[in-house]
This record gives sequence, structure tokens and C-alpha cells, in this order.
Amino acid sequence: MVTKMIKAILIKVVFTAKHILLAMAFLFVLLNVSHAQTVYIANNNPGAVSGTNVFTGSTALPDAIAAASAGDIIYVTPSASSYGTIDLTKALSIFGVGFNPDNSAAMVSRTGRININASNCRISGITISSGSRMAIESSVNNIMIDKSRIELVDADGTGVVVGNIIFQNNILGENRPGTANTRSVDFGAGSTGVVIKNNLIYGPTSLGGWLVLPDGTSVENNVFIGANGSLSAFHETDNCSIKNNIFIGVQPHGTNSFTGNSFEYNISHATGNNVFSTANGNTSFMNLEGQDPMLTNIDQDKVLDFSEDPTPLAGSPALGNGEGGIDIGVLGGPTPYDLTGTSLPLIQNLIIPSSVAQGDDLNINIRGRGN
Repeated sequence: MVTKMIKAILIKVVFTAKHILLAMAFLFVLLNVSHAQTVYIANNNPGAVSGTNVFTGSTALPDAIAAASAGDIIYVTPSASSYGTIDLTKALSIFGVGFNPDNSAAMVSRTGRININASNCRISGITISSGSRMAIESSVNNIMIDKSRIELVDADGTGVVVGNIIFQNNILGENRPGTANTRSVDFGAGSTGVVIKNNLIYGPTSLGGWLVLPDGTSVENNVFIGANGSLSAFHETDNCSIKNNIFIGVQPHGTNSFTGNSFEYNISHATGNNVFSTANGNTSFMNLEGQDPMLTNIDQDKVLDFSEDPTPLAGSPALGNGEGGIDIGVLGGPTPYDLTGTSLPLIQNLIIPSSVAQGDDLNINIRGRGN
């Protein structure tokens, strides 16, 4: 049934180049959502064609959010322009194309600041513009942030606590200035069920303590990358599980309250202090201190160049030395990092004939990838 629907939609809309992005968007969605959810498409590209549940122009994404109901899905078409500030006040899933899509135009789904004020939301494959952030503005639950590129994410406001929030397969913390209140991830006391896994995490170049985390946070299979080996990865972080991570150029320590944390199966390298602390109730088990993780190509910098690759080389101590024999770093565990950040099938090549005789079949060649 889905295959027939896709064929029908493509035949209808792909005769002219300006409809290709719309066809791609429909294809992505039809392959990945159930019929119980309504799918909306935001497309602010010049010449985009509006239609049923398709919103265009400079307010395309806010308009799609306004039209959607709780539980619906919005696909954000890649574009050269930002979709602007986003306010989420209902339970929605918003899908972009990923932070490093392998498409001919290399365009991403970019927004300004994202404000979250609803439970049961997912943000996937979105790039937040430099200088903007993701802010959890209300006490909400069940949030998934994945395959996105975000400079700063925080619980923004006194008393805001979050339950069950997962950050996975993201690029976090790039280009943060070295000033107060600009940590890479900042959640105060009281939040529960916070999981940070399989992310590349950067931090301010002159401010120690990139992460402010509540008790019980799980920090696993990340790669922390620093340009200054004298800085620390954590600020106010107590009673957290920190395992299967790689620290390159950033010390696995805390700069303020840092007690009762469990360090297991981590690697530290190229820092001013590679030791995993056992002071103040912190514990260390099966960690590798001062060892080169032998990743394919990771620069000690404050921003990711997509020519870089965190894959462990043959002979790397990261291979098979994590908890339960998994790999240490972002490629280990059940949710390995993807170099493209693609969350939906991604069209890499779409070949459509310029004309077809009436009654003949329309042959379309599509090459793609995705989960």
C-alpha cells in the first residue's frame, strides 16, 4: 500500500524541478510514519508549492506547528534559509534532514532558538543556528533530542525540572564563548532520567565545566573534545554514571560540586590531568588514563569539521574495552553515532526523465540512505 502511495505521489509532482523537494519530503514521511498520525511539511524554499498539510514561505514551520495536533509529525525540508524561532507548546515530532546530509545541495534543516514547553516531544535532524540555543522552558517529561546540532541546551528558568530526556547522536556545544551561563548542557537539580549518550560534545574555550547535570544522569559513549587541555568537562555534577566515554583535550573532572560520580570504562588523552578522580566519593573502575584512543581523525578544536571521523582505528584501545565488551566512544553501544545525522531516508540522487509519452511508464531512479 505504501509503495503504491509513493508511486502515485511521485508521478503527480515530479515533472518540474521545483517540485522535487516536495516529492522528497512526502517520500521520507511515507516510509516512516503510521497512518494514525498526520504529517505536515514545512518548506521555506523559494518557489515551494503549498498544498494540503504543506506550508511554505517565511513562516512555514510556525504555521505547520500551529496547524498540527498533539502526536503529529512535521518534516522540515532542507533549505538555505533558517526557519526562525520555534515555540513548541504541544507534543510534536519534528524531523529535519540531519546535520551533515549527503545530498547534492548539502542543505540542512536550520532553525533559530527552539523553546520547549510541552511533554512528549522529539526534535530530530535539526541544526540550530549559531548563537541560538534550545531552551526547556517548562517542567516537562519524555523529550527526545537526536541527530541534531546544538550549541547550548538548558533548563531555562527557576524551578524548571525535566523528567526523562534523552540526548543521543548529536553534536553539542560548539563555539560556546567562555562566559558564565553558557555551558554546553545545563540542567539544574531536580531533573530526573537525563541520558546523554553517543554525542560529540564540545565546550567553551575558556570556561571549565561544560556540563551541569542533575543527580542520576547517565553520561555514556560520548566523545568530549577540547581545544584547551586545562579545562574540565563537568561543573556541578554529582552522583552520575559516566562510562564508555572518551575525553580528548578536556579533563574528566569537575570545577564546582563534583561528588559521588562513577567513572567506568572511559579513556582520557591529551589533557593537563588525565586521572579519573577517586576523591569526594567519586569512583574509578577500568578506565584508561593518558592513552591515545586512536580515532580516525578528530581535531582538538571548538567546532566539528565534517572531514573529521571519530571511528576507532584498528588497534585502538576503544575497541571492545567498554562495559560488556562494547566499543568505547560514540560508535559503541546500541545507538551508535551516525556521521550524517540522518534520521529519515535521505535522497542522495533523484533521476526523472524530462518527458514521457502518454500511457508510458514513468521510470524514476532514486538512491538514498537512512535509518
